[in-house]
Amino acid sequence: MARENRFNRRILAQSFNEFMREAANSRVRSRISPSPSNVHYVFLAGARHEDRDARRKELSLRCFVARGLADFGVDTVVGLATERYVPNAGFSMDAVMLNKANWTQADQEALERIQRDLGYFKNPRSQRVTSDEFPKPLPKVGRNDPCPCGSGRKYKKCHG
Repeated sequence: MARENRFNRRILAQSFNEFMREAANSRVRSRISPSPSNVHYVFLAGARHEDRDARRKELSLRCFVARGLADFGVDTVVGLATERYVPNAGFSMDAVMLNKANWTQADQEALERIQRDLGYFKNPRSQRVTSDEFPKPLPKVGRNDPCPCGSGRKYKKCHG
């Protein structure tokens, strides 16, 4: 993510946060998040009891599949894996980077075999994410108005 500009990092952070919320409810296990900089990101969230070596292998395979499904010009896929979110619990992170400039027929056959046998991104659903580069400013809060954080206290006594 170091080569991503601030706007791209904000979009990726929103995508990751949304993914973690859905993963916490067991609605999704992984997601591909394309970046405008021609890097694709793969997010993976597993159960807490899962073996980390198995999680890393799955992440590597999912990154390989994501590279094969990517549009022309995408050579790099970065994968991030962690556990599903549980409040007040620790977590571990695993990362994988795949940089594959040339996609061969053998790679395509391996991708199809992985999708057939393991089902990784077999029927991906896609959605468009849009964001303004400069978000709209928040409305001005008066000192005696309720604090927007939801505490119920006056702004001047809470965050003012």
